[in-house]
Amino acid sequence: MRLALISVLATTLLAACAGYRPSDAVPFSETSKTREGYAKLYIFRPHNRREGSAIWPDIYIGDKRIVELKDQAYTVLFVRPGRYVLSVKKGHPLWFGSETFPFEIANVADHFLLYNTYKDTWGITGVYPGAPRWQFVDRRSALEELKKTYFVPPALGAVEP
Repeated sequence: MRLALISVLATTLLAACAGYRPSDAVPFSETSKTREGYAKLYIFRPHNRREGSAIWPDIYIGDKRIVELKDQAYTVLFVRPGRYVLSVKKGHPLWFGSETFPFEIANVADHFLLYNTYKDTWGITGVYPGAPRWQFVDRRSALEELKKTYFVPPALGAVEP
């Protein structure tokens, strides 16, 4: 009985960590929408089989909640050129701590911001996703990853400094 319970719990945990894509997910499509004086900011999280698929953080720019960034997902919003601070906040009971990422949007071009996790100092991954890292990537690299993602609507459509 004890072994059966452990097996059920382990299977449940592994299933939760597997990549989840809703049945009604809208696959990536580069938006042609524009807004005068705004840049397009794509924020995306490629699938990572080993690292925290069941954990999705809440992403904020300043004090505005932007999106709950799920595994294999992206969002796009309009951002006025300026300086910003992105923060990652607890979006799941297993999320530890928070993080900030200051960045600047210098022009009204398209910008691609990648979220990825990595192993912590002791090599622990999975339930503890490690510290996330953010980086801007070029269009070609971004589009290669984005075509494997699905759209998650942002909580708001535009952000200003």
